[in-house]
Amino acid sequence: MRIVFHHRLRVYQGLILAALVLGGLLLGGISVWAAEDEPEDKPDYKRGSLMAGYAMEEGAVFDGTFRFSPSWQLNLSRLEERLQLRAAYLPVPNLSLQAGYDFTTEEYLAGMKYRGVLGENTAFLADATGYYRQEVNEYLLDYQCDLEIGIGKGHFVFAGIRGEFIPNIEHDPEIYIKVDLNWDFGRNWHLRLEPLVLVEGRIEHKTTLSRKWANGVEAGIYCKNEELRWDAGIFIEL
Repeated sequence: MRIVFHHRLRVYQGLILAALVLGGLLLGGISVWAAEDEPEDKPDYKRGSLMAGYAMEEGAVFDGTFRFSPSWQLNLSRLEERLQLRAAYLPVPNLSLQAGYDFTTEEYLAGMKYRGVLGENTAFLADATGYYRQEVNEYLLDYQCDLEIGIGKGHFVFAGIRGEFIPNIEHDPEIYIKVDLNWDFGRNWHLRLEPLVLVEGRIEHKTTLSRKWANGVEAGIYCKNEELRWDAGIFIEL
């Protein structure tokens, strides 16, 4: 599901406010870590992560997460032209319960992500988010389910179904096969190919070339074709 990002004052106000909040939390967490003298006092999880980039069609993209603890985290993102703020609770490592707000469509949201291991090389993935617009009392459910199959070191095949359920509207989910291929070469270079074939015949893909440094920073370029729309961009992950 894609909704064009409209340049409205309220959206920019939400973006600035949310960015300041998440930025302050990230900086605060980094400052606390820097002040610690004993390594054993540090938490055994990564406190914050950030991906930022720019695409020719999509514009600015970012995905930042601050973790208060292994069970609680806050996420601010602008992906697929949607600006969202989410709070998540992880009762167990493979289950995330989320609630938040979509500034682009002005909708409240609630959802879950789950990954269950079925065997040595297989897993079940589920991702569902419900959106509710209070002004008109309307809601929809955006979902995706996959069977993940490992086919070698760093290579996977996904058989999945995805769709958007809206009450009183005919439901037409998409069934697809996706391949995720990964190769490391040279001095810390990485190539990732992600072709996706839908049962209806449409083919999508994403190709990413990146490099990762010893300090954990990764930067790269990518091109993709999703829903008959081409795009390309650059990104950096911290």
